[in-house]
Amino acid sequence: MKEIKQTTPDKLEVSAVKPVKKELKFLGSLKPKPGHTCFQLNLQTGEITVAEFQSAEAHYAKIAQGDKSVRKKLIVKENCLYVTALNKKNSIKHFKRLIASQL
Repeated sequence: MKEIKQTTPDKLEVSAVKPVKKELKFLGSLKPKPGHTCFQLNLQTGEITVAEFQSAEAHYAKIAQGDKSVRKKLIVKENCLYVTALNKKNSIKHFKRLIASQL
């Protein structure tokens, strides 16, 4: 006699991974004075470092017209404050003022 095997259908799961969208959002602009550097303060570690910028694109049409300004994009990191200052010692003063005004 034949035995009847009862098979259960496999469970199918459909899952899709949504890619995380990163949006560019204009937060503001900085116009440093000549000789100043942009510094970043990491609020979690308290470390002060020089801020990083994305590479700038050259617009030859604007340069030919006499506009020599170069726009660079600042790489904004989480839990960081940004300020322009002459040197690292001076940036500490700026960060202290900035933190005091936020409290």
